[in-house]
Amino acid sequence: MARAQQEASYFLMTSYIKYMKYKTTQFILTLICLLGITQSSWAQIKFGTLNAQALLAEHPKIQAADKELEAYYNQLVEEGKKKAAAFEQEYLAFIQQYQAGELAPAEAQKKQEAIAKKQQELQQLEAEIAQKVEALRQELYEPVLKEVQAAIEAVGKTHGYTFIFDTSTYLSVLFADSAIDVSSLVKTQLGL
Repeated sequence: MARAQQEASYFLMTSYIKYMKYKTTQFILTLICLLGITQSSWAQIKFGTLNAQALLAEHPKIQAADKELEAYYNQLVEEGKKKAAAFEQEYLAFIQQYQAGELAPAEAQKKQEAIAKKQQELQQLEAEIAQKVEALRQELYEPVLKEVQAAIEAVGKTHGYTFIFDTSTYLSVLFADSAIDVSSLVKTQLGL
């Protein structure tokens, strides 16, 4: 009986080993096939790089937009400075009157509230300036960005690139061979 158990145990063990060898062989063959397919697929993939930030900085339309934005910002800031100067004069006059005791408590309270309201208006004006400048920036940049994107896509399709990476963004590409830089192709496409 013990011998029969040993033979059954031996049979189970050898069957398990054969099964594991079969599965291991099947796994290795599948892996080899996948690696072969993957390597042939990698051979068909073509990468390119582009420093979009540098390209945009060189673009004449972006340079013109930046000048327009700066002039617009300076105009808005100048208007804001005038309002801030008027506020400062009013505030200093209030402080002098208050310290001299020329204001009744009720009148001082009213002027304080009016000054606080004007201060809030100045803070809102500052936020509005930032919003207006950003809205103009988007308005001016959008057509240029669309033009650049179309040029990048055209270069990608024309020259058979699968991917074009932007090297100007932090940590998006750790190494890029200059041989795959498509900046000059995109510039040509844009007529720059």
